[in-house]
Amino acid sequence: MPLYPTGGFSSATLAHEAAEHIDACDAEFGDYDPAGLLIDRSLESELREHLDTPLVFRRLAINEEQIDLYDLPTKPRKATDRRRLDIHETVEAEAMPAADLRSIVRLAVEAHLPSYALRVAQEAEDVAEHLPRFIDSYNKGRLHSALGYLSPNRYEEEQPRTPVKTAA
Repeated sequence: MPLYPTGGFSSATLAHEAAEHIDACDAEFGDYDPAGLLIDRSLESELREHLDTPLVFRRLAINEEQIDLYDLPTKPRKATDRRRLDIHETVEAEAMPAADLRSIVRLAVEAHLPSYALRVAQEAEDVAEHLPRFIDSYNKGRLHSALGYLSPNRYEEEQPRTPVKTAA
């Protein structure tokens, strides 16, 4: 899943480049305030201009439901901001605990993967986690007929070391 981080309103160039790599879904997260919510709409509009396929655009975080669910700290909207007058309290994206935000993003990404992809990824992680112990165990204890029925470690210990000549 491509990632296109932006700070504030995105440029038409970024939207065009992102649209070249988006299949049919985009997700966004940001501050829950008038500007943050208008950025969503602006980005969605820019992307739709460059896409031939339908776009499912959704805000992953921060939304009203999460503000209540996670009891996120709010602050009053800026009195000078005349956009989205229906929003009375604002929440910065940084208010969401990082572990919760990672979980929200992970679940959103996983929802777009084929059903077998998670199993394959988990198996690869398991192999990567257990392989070093297996190799260590294999080299310490597994006897090899080609090594005179010694373990690889024992074989190396018993082999005379030939000095390496270096160029002087």
